[in-house]
Amino acid sequence: MDGLLSFAAELLTQFLTSVVTGEVTVQAYVTEVLSKFGLHFASDEELLDVCLICLAVLSYAVVKRGELMAALDSVVGPYLARLLEHPSLLVKNRLCLFLSFYLDQLFLTLPDKEACVEKCMLFLFTALRLGKDHRIVVLQALDALTSQLKDGLLKEKIETNFD
Repeated sequence: MDGLLSFAAELLTQFLTSVVTGEVTVQAYVTEVLSKFGLHFASDEELLDVCLICLAVLSYAVVKRGELMAALDSVVGPYLARLLEHPSLLVKNRLCLFLSFYLDQLFLTLPDKEACVEKCMLFLFTALRLGKDHRIVVLQALDALTSQLKDGLLKEKIETNFD
């Protein structure tokens, strides 16, 4: 399982890198890998959807592996703004799901950890105001915030900012 986990996490981070950077060489590599497995995605939105869901499913094991979290940080950290500002409601929903599993362990290897966490928290709070037409995103953001409250991250943020 350990080798499979490493392979899956590495592959998913490569896919994420392909989408968020738009780098042609990475996209060519990802396209080649996907075609070898007979996987076809109609858009970057679909690929982001699959990556974020798969990473959420694997989170129980990925968070225990420092090198995999560092790899995830190296993709999510530098391109956080692009992910958080993605216009797709599907991607917003999946990002909320992803953050519910990772936010307390994400960005630990980055020098600007606090700023990244704050941007994610702002994203989640902003998602709560999307309204009834986007209920699924609102519920997923609420779930992510609830998870962080249980894990202590949100509580820690509140305690640090409000004595």
